[in-house]
Amino acid sequence: WTAKYASLVTASSWLPNGKSAVSDGVNEKGLVANMLWLDPSDYGKRDERLPGLSLALWGQYILDNFETVADVVQNMQSSSFQIVSHTIPVTVPGSGTTMSSAVLHLALTDKSGDSAIIEYIAGKAFIHHDRNYTIMTNQPSFDKQQENLRQYQGFGGQKPLPGTTEPADRFVRAAYYM
Repeated sequence: WTAKYASLVTASSWLPNGKSAVSDGVNEKGLVANMLWLDPSDYGKRDERLPGLSLALWGQYILDNFETVADVVQNMQSSSFQIVSHTIPVTVPGSGTTMSSAVLHLALTDKSGDSAIIEYIAGKAFIHHDRNYTIMTNQPSFDKQQENLRQYQGFGGQKPLPGTTEPADRFVRAAYYM
């Protein structure tokens, strides 16, 4: 593709194969893309009838081609390409654990305040699109985070605010402080 918009990539990773993977950035129209690790990510069995888009380039593709979250969501819903996670050894950030490939989900926001979280579970894209979806942590998937959140005071439940460093607890605290 040819980039429609300039972008500043604020974080990238050098992979063992010598290539870079965009994980965070913003484009000239104010669209922001952030990727985080998500263990249950599964992009599906490779369908050779569809063009493949490397997971390492997914964030850059979004920044290069779209102006708003709504534009991205519309494209992803009618997408004629498949996200491909290459089988190369990847060290999980902060853990030292090595996996055969990266597993990531994507958070988007734009200058209007619109936001979305896109995850691939069991080969299917789940697009959570709502201005209020401004928080994402590593585990579990976003739908399970929302379910967990409803157990806590201030979100419909009775549990007090949690305090561990676990991603699910961080999600609840971030939602509380937002």
